[in-house]
Amino acid sequence: MPSLPVHVVFCILCTFLSTSSFINGRSPVYLRILSVYLFFTLGVEITSWRLMQSGQQNLKLYNFYSVINIPFFIYLLRGFLVSKKMQRVLVVAMIVYPILALINIQFIQGPDIFNTNTYIPGCIILGLISIFYFKENIRSPKQQSLLNDPAFWITTAVLFFYTCTIPVYGLLNFLRNLPDYLYNSIYIFHTVLNVLLYLLFSISFLCNLSFRKSISQ
Repeated sequence: MPSLPVHVVFCILCTFLSTSSFINGRSPVYLRILSVYLFFTLGVEITSWRLMQSGQQNLKLYNFYSVINIPFFIYLLRGFLVSKKMQRVLVVAMIVYPILALINIQFIQGPDIFNTNTYIPGCIILGLISIFYFKENIRSPKQQSLLNDPAFWITTAVLFFYTCTIPVYGLLNFLRNLPDYLYNSIYIFHTVLNVLLYLLFSISFLCNLSFRKSISQ
């Protein structure tokens, strides 16, 4: 049986680690929500891998996944912000984005090619929210170590992954006739980004364990 892709293995490890947020009763709610999301994502990744192994297309799966994925991270990052005005704006974004994404799937780009029309704007939105989060923390008068804050690592993960995948996914529909060495390079880059995403998520759960352990002593 073919082995799982490297990024799926890291997704499994991260998902397993995320269960610590349920074991520790004082974990932030957003970590438990992220854990549930990771289980859902793991299901999507394994289904996608099995589709590829059987010679079937997985773009339709990822198109519908992004309808949930982007609004989820808008919701999650929204909870890290202080600005009430920005929070209200993001509520609108969470409602409007999936509607536009479903319209794009049904009537514009269709389900069988990657829906760049909505994915790329979604990535830009997540990047801007992440930058706004860092801006708020830089200007905050409170003295705190961001390195011990799980929200910092989650936001960093989202910022790096979704901004760096814009050029890759933006050109995805034009990459079918590339030479093998270029295609393999893009695949490796995508794998590295996924591994980094799950590593940073894992750090957020480890920070939570370390912080809870220190305050309980």
